[in-house]
Amino acid sequence: MSLRSPPLSAVHADAEAKLTEFGGWEMPVEFDSIRTEHEAV
Repeated sequence: MSLRSPPLSAVHADAEAKLTEFGGWEMPVEFDSIRTEHEAV
């Protein structure tokens, strides 16, 4: 079974997101390190 890609998959690829499978979809999990994302908010 192939994974479905969200409409923003090209944006996620450009951002070098780390991807995972969730409910049959390819979903971004992390765009940078956890620390960098935490400090951004």
